[in-house]
Amino acid sequence: MKKLVMKNRLIVSTLLGLIGLLFQSQLGVSAIEVGEVIPTPANTAQLLGMAGSAIEKQETNTLTRFRLQLKSGSCTSPIVQEDPVKGRTILQVPAQLTLPLLKPISLGVTAGRNAQALYIESLPATGGQPAKLQVAVGYNMPTTFRWQCDAKRKQLILDVQETFTYEEATQSLGSGLDYAKTRVVLGAGQTQWVHVLHWQPLSSTFNLVPALPSQGLRGKASVKATVAKEQGVAGVNASYFNHQLGLPLGFLMKEGELLTGPVFHRVVLGLSNTGVPKMERLTLKAAAHAETGQTVAIQTVNQPRLQAGVVALYTSLWGGSAPPAGGGTVSLLISDGKFKGITPSGNAPIGVDDWILYGPESVLAPLAALDIETPIELLLSTQPDWSDKQHLVAGGPFLVRGGKPYIDLEAQTFKGLPPAERTSRTAVGIKADGSVVVVVMEKSAYGVTLAQAASILIQLGVQEGMNFDGGSSTQMVINGQVVYPLTGAWVPPVTTALVFVPTKKLAEKPLVLDKKPIGSPPVPAWQSKAMGGNSGGFSSPLPSSPPVPLF
Repeated sequence: MKKLVMKNRLIVSTLLGLIGLLFQSQLGVSAIEVGEVIPTPANTAQLLGMAGSAIEKQETNTLTRFRLQLKSGSCTSPIVQEDPVKGRTILQVPAQLTLPLLKPISLGVTAGRNAQALYIESLPATGGQPAKLQVAVGYNMPTTFRWQCDAKRKQLILDVQETFTYEEATQSLGSGLDYAKTRVVLGAGQTQWVHVLHWQPLSSTFNLVPALPSQGLRGKASVKATVAKEQGVAGVNASYFNHQLGLPLGFLMKEGELLTGPVFHRVVLGLSNTGVPKMERLTLKAAAHAETGQTVAIQTVNQPRLQAGVVALYTSLWGGSAPPAGGGTVSLLISDGKFKGITPSGNAPIGVDDWILYGPESVLAPLAALDIETPIELLLSTQPDWSDKQHLVAGGPFLVRGGKPYIDLEAQTFKGLPPAERTSRTAVGIKADGSVVVVVMEKSAYGVTLAQAASILIQLGVQEGMNFDGGSSTQMVINGQVVYPLTGAWVPPVTTALVFVPTKKLAEKPLVLDKKPIGSPPVPAWQSKAMGGNSGGFSSPLPSSPPVPLF
């Protein structure tokens, strides 16, 4: 095993300015390898004492070993703490290995394949507690750690061991699609089972498509039932959904037809029947454009209005009738491509050839003032331009970007997803070679945090990865059998699934709006109450958005 010994890069230009300000005595670690500026010791003798190699790194495919050279050979068991949320392990060396310091220092080194960085920090004596040397190792994939002391060589040894291994043989489901059940060890011996579907989109005889239950957009069913409906070989749950309305949250497009629009600019998986998937935060670029020149931007389609200034478009897929107007909002009816006027109180039934534009009166005023029968066309596109994609399905947050952990909960307005929560997860990742992994992570005894989910995807070679609905919604079906949750567990119904179906040639067509009703879902309770039964009238302004939670 070849030893890789790092070179010291000490910055000494600030020596005079720091004399007398820093150390009274040195650390119990003889020279610490650094890659950044470090505090300069107070005299030349101390500077020379810091020279030389203190940390050695040895590396194999599955193990990175660090050796910290000590001034003293005496060491006892260190205190080790795991922080899986931040992806690091922390070691505090007993006090006899250090001497008190006037000022703490923090030094970093480049770590190895199985660890991102190694930091050494001196902790001065406080509150009667002796000084300590703290070593933190950041990691970006499932790992285990082992610390030991080599008293003879006066070395403290840290092993960062990759523990992601396939425990069961890979099963081929057909050309370009494989399934494997994999065990990972996260942190200090916590074993998790992970189910992986590995798909080669450019050579496979399967397409990956979003699918709805047989009841349609407002229906719910188990993933097993939806996979069977699609005559698929495998599938997992997909979008988050509004439990009260039974409605997918965020973009959903199938075979070029837009079913629902965006929520909070969240990340979307874009799938095509002929190319590599994409993953990005996607914006809808939509507008209602009158023949006479008036244009109004549309922010979402078949979604609850979650912000007061939003203009939403509703089709017959929404079910029942349009949301009630009033309280500063207005509802416009476009039928067969022509303006039909303002609906009296909203609540208008939505026919197959109808669009309802719903939003603030002040925003929709240019269209509301049009002559009846004025032609209006709907313009649809996305930013970035995904005109090559036939299918869209929203999730979030990101888990991996550029092969590194990237969890943007706040940016995507996820307030109901605690990052440290341990639960089951569903995720999708795109690898550098264009292949795709669809992953279900079991809860088992421990569950998986979002950071750990990112680590698992990275270990699988993912460059871009995203989260989907998890927890009790997490499901995977293979050849008609539920592989997760475990046999006998209750399987809740969900609104959308990602399903692997036999390849079929679909006509390339631009983004269009699907207005065909699927089933006849009941009018939501919040609408019925707001409408005052069947009267269609109300005596006071109504809220501009339905009082329903996102999760």
